[in-house]
Parts: sequence; structure tokens; C-alpha cells
Amino acid sequence: RRPSAADGAVRFRASAHRYESNGFRENAFLDRDDTNGREETSVRGKLLWEPSGDWRVLWTTMLSEIDNGYDAFAIDNSLTVLSDKPGRDAQRSLGSALKLTWQGAERFGFTSITSMADSDIDFSFDADWGNAEAWAPFTYDFISVNHRERETLSQEFRIASTDAGRIFNDTTEWLVGLYLLDLDETLSTLNRGVYFDPLSGFADNLDDALASRFEATNAALFGQLDVEVGDAGELALGLRVETRRTDYTDSNGLRLEPDETMVGGELSYRHHFSEGLTAFIALSRGYKAGGFNLGPVPAGGRQFEQESLWSLETGVKALMLDGSLIFDGTVFYSRRNDQQVRTSVQLNPNDPASFVFFTDNAAKGKSVGAEAQLRWVPAEAFEVYASIGLLDAEFDEFSSDAFDLGGRDQAHAPNYTLAVGGAYRHPAGFFARLDLSARDEFYFDVSHNRRSEAYGLARARAGFETERWSAELWARNLFDETYAVRGFFFGNEPPGFANELYIRRGDPRQLGVTFEMRF
Repeated sequence: RRPSAADGAVRFRASAHRYESNGFRENAFLDRDDTNGREETSVRGKLLWEPSGDWRVLWTTMLSEIDNGYDAFAIDNSLTVLSDKPGRDAQRSLGSALKLTWQGAERFGFTSITSMADSDIDFSFDADWGNAEAWAPFTYDFISVNHRERETLSQEFRIASTDAGRIFNDTTEWLVGLYLLDLDETLSTLNRGVYFDPLSGFADNLDDALASRFEATNAALFGQLDVEVGDAGELALGLRVETRRTDYTDSNGLRLEPDETMVGGELSYRHHFSEGLTAFIALSRGYKAGGFNLGPVPAGGRQFEQESLWSLETGVKALMLDGSLIFDGTVFYSRRNDQQVRTSVQLNPNDPASFVFFTDNAAKGKSVGAEAQLRWVPAEAFEVYASIGLLDAEFDEFSSDAFDLGGRDQAHAPNYTLAVGGAYRHPAGFFARLDLSARDEFYFDVSHNRRSEAYGLARARAGFETERWSAELWARNLFDETYAVRGFFFGNEPPGFANELYIRRGDPRQLGVTFEMRF
């Protein structure tokens, strides 16, 4: 911190991060171990200026440079890949925000937040996952290349009450605001390849390019009231009304200009029964704006509609045993109309580059669940915790091209998640921690009915820490569990191109040492 020439002071913070890894894949054809590696650099900065007692100016900025490989899939679902044209997952992003706060009035304060982001993204992959030797005697060679540019500019204004500006007999705090957003996104996609079957004489060449542009302008009005109810209750009411105007064009001559209006809000009540017991109940309506799928999509899949969500949630937090035992529990129920789902399809059975992801609308979906966490601190140096999540998330109505999904669980929605763990920290600086987690099986996608297997993972770390430095030895996936995080069902093997399940495996066991200095 240093004094400013103005009335106040200037404080700043800067950080830089660099991460490199050769990844967890071996490319046997290229004899390389870094085709799915990671190179990521980020620089962050914050500057706080308080020119007077009424004004506060906070400026933040971030620059991110990512140049990762993308060579993640193997025909045999192993960690050994055979591609001859490893892909790339790269991004350069610059973001900045300016927050101005003014507290010069007795009854209210004013806040302005201006933010921008500019991203340049490249994504490519070897669509056939192989090479000439692997696919012989067939000629089978495809690649997909995508370049995306995305710019956003947003502005938010808020006016909020101070203690002197509370209304309704000094029981209610209030807030009103305006939010504006401008989005401009372009995407260029090139899918190219060749296929020849010497047994049947069938040949196919692909050279497909598509350029598209998506622009959107959002404007929203919002407000909130927080009301004291007696000595122990708090009632909150929030409302948001938003309009969105969009414009989509592409190199195929398609142009779409839909408008939409969205309404969301929340009504909640919290009651403090005692110093160690609090309960709440909340009814909310949320929304997700509609939009467009950029790049190649199936017929009729270019545009998707807005989604609405009604949710009812209630829960309790309790402190017991003089605060050493903490319990948090929540039960919820939600209904989604015109539910947006991320799905996939192969547009051409003989063309792996035509396997695309896109957003579609399911008719209706619902979720019922409960979450609970217990944390116990029996002594100053010890901590033990356990948590459980139960979920029943299914489609009420949804028909894909292949089958009816009504009554089926939604994708990536396991029926249970579990976690237990403990930590020890000695006053002298020694520490150790063990975390165990488990997850039920789940459906990979809405485009097929294949599921993962249930699995459990273990993480551990131990080390020594002082005020200025720390060193630790750590292990992730301690028992080297084999598990799947994604699954795709499509044809990618000549000559028959029969549909098969291909999975993306989670990272295997990792052992490492971390040393950190603080200045």
C-alpha cells in the first residue's frame, strides 16, 4: 500500500500463475506423452482507490493464455491414443471490470459495475482418432477445426438503502437496479476428411465449412426488499424482468431475429429459533435465455427456446455441543419447463467429424433431492466431516429421435453422492488431511441410454506450514480408480461404423509435492 496524491490511498494486488503438464495420455503412433498436455498462464490484478470517504473505486483485470493439447479419446477406451493429428484447445482472454461505489447520501448508496471480456478460442481434434496404419486397409482420415471469437460488454447500476433509508417503520432494506449486456460471437468451423473402403469400393470426401455470427442485447430491471419480521424473522422478496433481442446469421444464408421476455424472482423466509438453530424456506422462479447452436447441427436444431424453473427449498442449520458440531440440511423440489439439455448426434454415419453437441429443449423435467453435511471439531487440532446428497432428477416428457425419455433420469444426475474426511493440524505447523468421495452411476447423455459405473475416489495430503511458506506431499485418486467422466455412443470404426460406447476416463493416480512462498 502507498499513499496517494489524492485524499485517499491506493492499494493494489497482483498475481501470476503458470501451469504445465504433459497430461495423462500416451500417443503410441507419434511416440509422445504430451499430446493431451496443458500449458496455462494467467495474470490477475486489482487496484483499489479511495479518493474520499464517499467514493471507492475498484479496478480488476485478468489475462489468460491457454495452449492445451486435445488428444483425449482412444478406440479401446484406454489412456493410449493413436491419432496422427492431435488437436488443440487454446484460448486467449482479456477481461476487466470497474466498480464505482458512492456513499455520499444519507438514505442510499450508488454502485456502478462496468465489465468487458474479449476471448479468442481455437479448438480442433482428430475426428477419426487414428492413423493410416491403424485403419489399414481402409483410408479413413478426418479432422475438425473451430475458431471462435467472443466479446461481451456489460453495465450494471444499483441503488441500495442505507440504515437511515430503511422504509416501512425502519423494518425494510431495499435495492433497485438496471443491467445491460451486449454480446457478439462469431464461429468458423471446418470439417475435412476422406474415406475409402477397398472391399466395397465406397469412397467419400468431406470438405464442409460454416461461418456464423450471433449477437444479443439484454436489458433487465431488478429489485429486492429485505424485511424484518419480529425479533427473529427475515422475509426477502426479489423480482427481475429481462428482455433479450438476438440476431443470428450464417454463411448458408440463414437469418433469425427472435425476441424474448423473461421473469424471475424469489420469496424466502428465515427464522432464528435460537442462537444455534436457524431454518429457512424459499420459493423461486428462475429462467435461462434461449439461443442458437453455432456450427453444424441437425435439421431443426439451430435454435432453442428459453427455459423456466420453479423451485421450492427448505432447510435448517444447527450448532450443537457448544458449537463444535455443525449440521446443515436442505430438501428441495424443482420443475423445469422447456428444459434445456446438452445432447449429441452423429449427422453422417460414415463421418466422425459430424458428431456434434448441441442444446435442445426437453418438454418437462423435475428434481427432488436432499443434501446434508455434518462437521465436528472435537478438539482444536482435529476436524471430521461427512456429507450426503440424494437426487431424483428425471424427465416427465422428452422424446429424442431414437426413443422416449419420459420417466428416465436426466444425464449426469447420480442418485447419490457421498463424502467423508478428516483433518489434523498441529499448532507447530504439521498438518494432514484425507478425503473420500463416492458417486452413483449416471446416464452419460440424453441421446442414448448408456450409463457409467458407480465409483469412489480418495485424496490425501500432509505437510508443514508457517506464516511465510508451506510444503506438502499430496496424492489424488490415491487407489488409482478407473472411472468414466463422459460417454459417447456413435459409430467410429470402419467398415460397418456400428454404434459403440466410447468413454473419457478420469485422471489416474497422481503424486506430487507442492511448495509455496508468501510475500
